Amino acid sequence: MMSAIKHVRSEPSFSVCKAAILHSVPRTTLRDRLSGKVVIGAKPGRKSILPFDLEEKLIDYASKVAKLGCSLLTALILQLIGLAITYKLLENKQNFALGAYLRTRKNNLQRKKKLARQRLMNRKSRNLWVEKGRTDLWWQNMIEPNVPETCWKRNFRMTKGCFLELAAIIDTVISPQPNCLNYCFLTTHKKLAITIYYLKDTGSLWMTANVFGIYQCTASKTVKIVCDAINNIVGPIYLHLPKNKENMTKLASQFDVKFGIIQAFGCIDGAHIQIKRPIENGQDYFCYKQYFSLNVQAVCDSKGYFIDVECK
Repeated sequence: MMSAIKHVRSEPSFSVCKAAILHSVPRTTLRDRLSGKVVIGAKPGRKSILPFDLEEKLIDYASKVAKLGCSLLTALILQLIGLAITYKLLENKQNFALGAYLRTRKNNLQRKKKLARQRLMNRKSRNLWVEKGRTDLWWQNMIEPNVPETCWKRNFRMTKGCFLELAAIIDTVISPQPNCLNYCFLTTHKKLAITIYYLKDTGSLWMTANVFGIYQCTASKTVKIVCDAINNIVGPIYLHLPKNKENMTKLASQFDVKFGIIQAFGCIDGAHIQIKRPIENGQDYFCYKQYFSLNVQAVCDSKGYFIDVECK
């Protein structure tokens, strides 16, 4: 080793001292440069992050070593001492940061628990189930046995028999819970009637709520629950494309007989349903019509019945 040092000049240049001090500094990425940090003495899988201004200090130190004319061995020893001290300071700093993070997280959890307890204690109890001025006498009259079928078709677009059959299919999902305080108010038939009455035309939730004697938020929740039940239970039974060759041939023959169109089993079309801008990824719902919408695509058979519906 001494023989190798003899070949080194006693007064190394600035570049030699700089290389000796910074030989363990790998190339820094653009992200590290922009964040003001540089990796010094880091090996693969080892995290050793130092402030970016330390590189400038080491360069200044290299210039001083070159001016003093210290040997290369002295520069290497000073480099090792400096790196050891810096690593120790960094380790203490990381431990302090970890402790501060854990303390902050604990304080946040305690604060959230305290707020939850306060909200539970300050929660007001329900003082009424039906607001004054709201009544469901119209629905009570509609459910009577002597109501004609034309009235059902005009208000719900289906006969009373179809209504009762649909209610029996989804009763297991939308039936009220027995432990509910207002168990008899929103029955299965009333929930289904609220949903169909709202979907039959361009009526609003407020109008539907007033007709059935409930509040607007209750009508909104009821419509969502019933629609989910219909999509999950009734949808797979009736809304599906032909599953085999026989069904497809049957639908194609009906089109050929009724319209004279061969090799076609359905008609496809789409529409944009205007909605409010969603909170998450709202730009994905902006269509060419210059508003936020859901793209609905439907396929009908020769009778005008839906056999497939997609909404994205």
